[in-house]
Amino acid sequence: MFRHLEKRIAQAEAMLAAIETDRAVAAEKRKFMEARFDGIDRRLDRIEGHIARLVWLIIAGILGGVMSLLMQGNIWAA
Repeated sequence: MFRHLEKRIAQAEAMLAAIETDRAVAAEKRKFMEARFDGIDRRLDRIEGHIARLVWLIIAGILGGVMSLLMQGNIWAA
């Protein structure tokens, strides 16, 4: 009877150790993934800033072209 109980306790202890190990591994994986996502967020923010600058440059170029045509005065001369 006691051998059976000792065997069950040993199995429960082994299962508990496995669960603790799995939790520790999952915590480390979570830390790694959070660090990786933080890096991705920083890169996406930089890309977003560059795209915003490009859009402003395109708009400024179009407005500059329109202003140049208006200043020359030959828009409707064609």
